[in-house]
Amino acid sequence: MARVSVIVPNYNYAIYLEERMESILSQTYEDYEIVLLDDKSTDNSVEIINKYRQNSKVSKVILNETNSGSPFIQWEKGIKASSGEIIWIAESDDSCTPFFLETLVKIYDENNSVLAFSRSMLVDEHGEKIRENHQMRSVNNDLCIDGKQFIKDYLYYSNEVQNASCAIFSKKVALEIDKNYMSFKGAGDWLFWLKIAERGNVSFSNSICNHYRLHNNTTSKVVRSGVEFREIKTIYGWLFDNNYIDSEQLEKCKKNNLKLIASLKEIPTETKKDLYRMWDANNYTLFIIKLRGFISKIVYYLKTLVK
Repeated sequence: MARVSVIVPNYNYAIYLEERMESILSQTYEDYEIVLLDDKSTDNSVEIINKYRQNSKVSKVILNETNSGSPFIQWEKGIKASSGEIIWIAESDDSCTPFFLETLVKIYDENNSVLAFSRSMLVDEHGEKIRENHQMRSVNNDLCIDGKQFIKDYLYYSNEVQNASCAIFSKKVALEIDKNYMSFKGAGDWLFWLKIAERGNVSFSNSICNHYRLHNNTTSKVVRSGVEFREIKTIYGWLFDNNYIDSEQLEKCKKNNLKLIASLKEIPTETKKDLYRMWDANNYTLFIIKLRGFISKIVYYLKTLVK
């Protein structure tokens, strides 16, 4: 039985699937299995998956007859189907360096962790490097920290484990946490990492081991519909109720989300109004947020003129 189970959940990413699989199969750490899942893709994903069925590292192939409607449902299905004690959700549009598992399993073991993750390099649709991902900006070395402290220091404000492909975690803990995250459409991964981190040590590698692909598309459906912000508000409520943030931090989070909502042109006006009501935004707060946004645009414009 392999120690690490690599779960590859796929939906319509045939264009990247071979690159993803080859990056997994090139790992210097070899004690792993691959569980391939497809969520009723409409492209030629299954054709590519079938190319890997007979590979000795592929232990299971799970093809859905109907689309699940949620990536997090697929996560849970893959976790339950795995045999390893450590899980890596290697999303099908990403890739990684050959030393990804070697690096993360090492710090995971050394620090008796329940979660370990690395820095990521952002790449475009063609695999070209864009820049290092903005995460854990205040940290410039490897880190091991108690998970509850990690939440208070790094994970309360936003999701610092920004891409599932950059992390490995304990299967046992993942199966024990509640399954609320599965009902989420956008921010479920953040809630998932919070619940995992609560249960033990978290390790971070300052090495860039993961390649996180950005797609040239518009703001996602869950953001345009307001679903993402409703889920984020639920998460802040959970953080506050469990004493990870105080009322001052909660207010700061609220104002920053209102600022973001106000700035996104892709969100329809009526949806914005609903979100403002949900966040209990008063007219003065909204005025200040919009005024600051306007001033920022003016300052940016003046700087471009000076250049």
